[in-house]
Amino acid sequence: MVASFGGGYINHPAAGPFGIRVARPTAALPQTGTASIYRVSGGRCAIYLVGMFTAAADATVTTLQVVNTTTGAAADRGATTNLSSATAITSSPIGASLALANTVGGALNTAGGAIVMQMTPHLANIGTIDLTTSASNAAARVRWVLYYVPIDIGAYVSVA
Repeated sequence: MVASFGGGYINHPAAGPFGIRVARPTAALPQTGTASIYRVSGGRCAIYLVGMFTAAADATVTTLQVVNTTTGAAADRGATTNLSSATAITSSPIGASLALANTVGGALNTAGGAIVMQMTPHLANIGTIDLTTSASNAAARVRWVLYYVPIDIGAYVSVA
């Protein structure tokens, strides 16, 4: 499929209206810590990120934050960036959706039903896309889907 993005075109079998789709299998959230969910390699990518709870979060007061942690040579990376602020996910039900806000560092869009999907891509540097939680919410499981458009030649995103 060929997808249009900002006047350019992407010729990739997984390309859609938001770029190339990279899905992760359902997984538990990190327990009072940080875990990588995607890896950005070869250069910068414009990204969109959405998630859905496949198992409800328990009543433990918990926040979730998405971060782009950069790695590699200084010439190939930017600053580590909070893609979202720490957002409460306590007692999120099965089927609740998550999406990055249109502003870098804004609160995650989250609700039990339909939400507004991020319409402005975030620029992710070489490194990882990480989740950080403030508490152990052992019941919560989320399925993430990331869409990306390479900005630099050779850039791509893979599941971490």
